[in-house]
Amino acid sequence: MSQRTNRRQGIIGRRTYLILTAVLASIYLLILSPEEKRTGMANSPEDELLNNSRIGIEKYFNEEKIEKYNRLISKKSEKLLKDESLVSWDELKTMALRGQMNLISKLWEIRRLCPENSSPLHCDQLVTAFIKNRYPHPDNQEMAKLFKAYSNYEERNRNDESLNQLPINERYDYMRDIRKEMFSPAEHALLFGFEESSYDYHIELGSFLESTNNLSGDVRKERWQQLQNQMLGDFQEAYLDQQDPFDQFEVVEELYSNEISSENGTDIQQQIREDFFGKEGAQRMKEVDIELAKEEQQIKTYKVLEDEFLNNNKYLSESEKENQLQQLRIDSLGKDLAEQYKRRQAIGSSG
Repeated sequence: MSQRTNRRQGIIGRRTYLILTAVLASIYLLILSPEEKRTGMANSPEDELLNNSRIGIEKYFNEEKIEKYNRLISKKSEKLLKDESLVSWDELKTMALRGQMNLISKLWEIRRLCPENSSPLHCDQLVTAFIKNRYPHPDNQEMAKLFKAYSNYEERNRNDESLNQLPINERYDYMRDIRKEMFSPAEHALLFGFEESSYDYHIELGSFLESTNNLSGDVRKERWQQLQNQMLGDFQEAYLDQQDPFDQFEVVEELYSNEISSENGTDIQQQIREDFFGKEGAQRMKEVDIELAKEEQQIKTYKVLEDEFLNNNKYLSESEKENQLQQLRIDSLGKDLAEQYKRRQAIGSSG
């Protein structure tokens, strides 16, 4: 397999791994019980009353107690919500629809401000009261409705036994179907638009790199930018702001892999590196390349010696072979590289 193919598969593989890890974390949060997610929120004496009687809920959450706990949450959240405290619900929605704010993450930050002895239901009631006091009518009603819909979505996923029985990639598709069922298009976009657009883009990027493999770098780069516009839309700016520059660099380097493999490839690769990391950073990367190439040549030389040794010493015991090979590796590669090589071989044989 060529280095170019290895590089492309490495990019796709790492991105797919990160995507599935994020999805798994999302699913894990949903299937945890509320008590497990709200660390430190032990059951309060009112839990049984709250969970079994709507009358009990209304009785417990009288105006005096709602006001008391709402003041407590407001005080604790003053710093947390400082940046958003002066913006309207319309502005918050605009930020969410551009990927500049994750409303679900903000919700969980507020939930963690609930008193330590709050039950899950108690905490959600306090959050609702906080929303209604924090924002004017009718914005507070829309926000409370969205929060209630999301809480119902969490509960459905926690209680859906079939969710745990599906493979990880199928779980996410299944969850997306549930989202479409439980949320209006506008609500869905607010809560999940950025996440799902980013996910779809990453999946499509792998196919794109494969299908455009024979095109020039300039053409691939232009089509890649078109793909970002198409898949990310209004989320593109926020997505790029949140990207690690090295991830972007790896994609661009792969886009120009044909040119990098050509006679003038070193100069082209160096220019791409300078564009991302400056001349000093590009020079350091070049020095690392030289060192890696040197190590690769040492390993090739060692493998020849290893084959010769094994052919000439077939009747040695396994332990004696390994002892002598270990010394041969150290003599040929140095102690550090010899240990790295041995670890790589062990990983390769176990995989």
